[in-house]
Amino acid sequence: MFGETLGCVSGNTPAHGEGFLEAFQFGFRGWGIRIVLGPLKFLVPKKKWHEAIVKSHRYADYYIDKALQYRDKFYTGEIDPSVTGNKQSGILLYNIAEKTGARIFLRNQVLQAVMASQDTTSNFIGNIFFLLARHPDIWQKIRKEILLVDGDLDFNRVMGMTYLQKVISSSDQPYLPHFG
Repeated sequence: MFGETLGCVSGNTPAHGEGFLEAFQFGFRGWGIRIVLGPLKFLVPKKKWHEAIVKSHRYADYYIDKALQYRDKFYTGEIDPSVTGNKQSGILLYNIAEKTGARIFLRNQVLQAVMASQDTTSNFIGNIFFLLARHPDIWQKIRKEILLVDGDLDFNRVMGMTYLQKVISSSDQPYLPHFG
């Protein structure tokens, strides 16, 4: 969504990303509690919740600034989106920024997408590992493909792994087919 890894798996979290996930989760839970409590939401302390929201917004704003810079270059012709290998072409935030430069709208869209992806992504990944545990031959092929990667796994590298992509695409099936 933002075009860069959070570094959670590699341990290389960028300075601006420190504590983002924790803050985001805290803020997300706080919204849920406030919705459930309705008119009694005033009973829940606000200070930490507010700090979590500010931290989440600050994190998103870092990438929104980059997307808005991209937008400026896009509209002045400095960037040609049709060029193959354009790093920003597959990034949700940059695609939205091509349509609007409204900072708050951009922030709301990407943070909403992060919210929506919380459960679906974890369920999806859980399903993949559940299926891979039953197909060690496929697991070994994926492992072999990943070990060939030089450096951190980022979005573009993962998208370029053809065998892994085939497995991900078929994980909604009750079985994993063998890809040869």
